[in-house]
Amino acid sequence: MDVLFSTDELRECALDQRVATRTFGQAVGRKYRERVNGLMGLDSPQQIPRSWRFHPLKHDREGQFAIDLNKDKGVRLIVTLPQPGVLRVEEVNTVHYG
Repeated sequence: MDVLFSTDELRECALDQRVATRTFGQAVGRKYRERVNGLMGLDSPQQIPRSWRFHPLKHDREGQFAIDLNKDKGVRLIVTLPQPGVLRVEEVNTVHYG
């Protein structure tokens, strides 16, 4: 898949571990790069590993999808699929339950 980024900072994090660590912390930065680089090697979203918990979002985030980066802390990668074969990294955010 072609992977696009909503910001230059997200692109830089995907390319440079030091930037990813400075932006997200060591564990999430490593996982972010692992996930984004893994997405680049896929042909379609159907190939995303189940262990990544790729799932559609609801309500005001309809049309967006999440991939877990740190399930225990609720950190997730938010992506969209603007066209076939293209995935756009929108943001990294934290889910607040309750």
